[in-house]
Amino acid sequence: MNSFQAFRFHGSILKGLKKCSITSPTTEQKTILKAVSGQTDLLINTEQSVSPEVGYLPAALSEAATQNRRGGTKILILTEDAERAESLKKWVTTVGEDAQIRAVSLFEHEPLDDKKGITLVASGPTVLIASPQTFAPILESSNMTFREVLLLVVEKAEEIDHWDDVKTISDRILSKCQRIFIAAKDSRQLREAEAQILKSPELVKAVPTPEPKTADAPSIPKDLTQYYINVPPRSKISVLLAFLKETDLKSHLIFTASGRTADRLFKILRKNDFRVVSLHKGLDEQTFQQRLELFTSRKVQHLLVGDYSASELSPDGVEQVINYDVPEDVHEYKLRADLVSTGNATRILSLVSKQDQNDILGICNELGYAPQELPMPEAALARLQDHSESSKTANSNEEKKNGRGDRGKSSDRDKGSDRENSSDRSKGGGKNKGSDRGKSSSRGKDSDRSKSTERSKSTSRSKRSERNKRTDRGKSNGRSNNNQGRGKIGEMDISKLPQPTYDQLAGGRAGTKKTEKKGGLFSRIKKLFGG
Repeated sequence: MNSFQAFRFHGSILKGLKKCSITSPTTEQKTILKAVSGQTDLLINTEQSVSPEVGYLPAALSEAATQNRRGGTKILILTEDAERAESLKKWVTTVGEDAQIRAVSLFEHEPLDDKKGITLVASGPTVLIASPQTFAPILESSNMTFREVLLLVVEKAEEIDHWDDVKTISDRILSKCQRIFIAAKDSRQLREAEAQILKSPELVKAVPTPEPKTADAPSIPKDLTQYYINVPPRSKISVLLAFLKETDLKSHLIFTASGRTADRLFKILRKNDFRVVSLHKGLDEQTFQQRLELFTSRKVQHLLVGDYSASELSPDGVEQVINYDVPEDVHEYKLRADLVSTGNATRILSLVSKQDQNDILGICNELGYAPQELPMPEAALARLQDHSESSKTANSNEEKKNGRGDRGKSSDRDKGSDRENSSDRSKGGGKNKGSDRGKSSSRGKDSDRSKSTERSKSTSRSKRSERNKRTDRGKSNGRSNNNQGRGKIGEMDISKLPQPTYDQLAGGRAGTKKTEKKGGLFSRIKKLFGG
């Protein structure tokens, strides 16, 4: 006998539950079923893993199925989670198919203008699922009210930010209606909304009892997939950023080795527009709980943890654990893996640098198998290649610069030896010049250098011989070799200038002019006539 029959639901609804493979309620679902049957407003403390809709919807669906009038909205469900809205719509459609119950989700039609929204709401689906922010303006613009609504449910109430919209929707329900808030955690906003919207609500706890964990021997879930990425030196941060941008998973718990590393990563992730909070031993209890709540309520996507063991944490809804720093022992690794929620997409990823290799090898040896290696994210790989190419270019330029300097110095050092070698070769005469040019290009260069050396030497010899000639001419003019000592003044050689004689100076030599003593007839005649 089906245990749901104890609640006397309509036959079409019982048939629909069988289609969903639901034959009997769980302990938590039965608690909700009993509370809902009292027709009072409820605040249900439970988790999504319980599937609370199995507890609060069958009674209202059964009542809608018994009514002669199929049109008109009987159930309103408000949530901010589009995925949850889609899941609820499918569930209601399957369970209420035989009862001709129709469900509409406004999330499917967003973005909505007023006209389209009014048309959807006015069509009167049995179950209407919407976001408070979208639904309230439609009701206000159309001045629409509800006279047949039996049940108003606020799903995942801890995520609702605009409670004034919820109040607007609630006030437009004119019929007798049961109002239910479903929340995983309590908050100040939730308590204020409870006081404004619910009437003498009853608190119902339908939280599953956690199975006791053996801290000494934690086990890794069977559906957990384990990966690692080999990280090049000084690339962990860029690999982490690239991976978080590329992955489809939305909730990450990131373990670091210290609170300082957690704070450093927090600043970097915030700078790159990630929603993130960090936990470390330096926080007081109130701040710790506030930050943890931000993560569990999905208001932030990433939780950085430093200085804490996984055994000290119990966050909900973790899709992936990332070991930014690999733990030193397998016990802590298993504790971290145990934090991941069950599901096909759950996994743990380790970023393995050179310093982490010994730790990951020890973990693999104790587990008996190795995690699967993932390739580096494309963005991180491209950045690493760009950095490598720029480093090579810089090193090449530096080597070229140093190479030119060394070659310049070596050429200066080798000039003297080249001249000596070419001089030695030139002493052997012209016999070997032709053979030297034919042997190799390098020896041809030596031959060219020897030629230039010979030409310079012959030029020097000709200059010396010219100076010797001038010296000899000086000697013949009565000048001594000491004039060479006065040689050059700057670039001018005074030996080349015309040399003055005393005969050319004004005043001539001192003394009287000698007269010639010539005798003979001719001289006497010349003297007679004044010649």
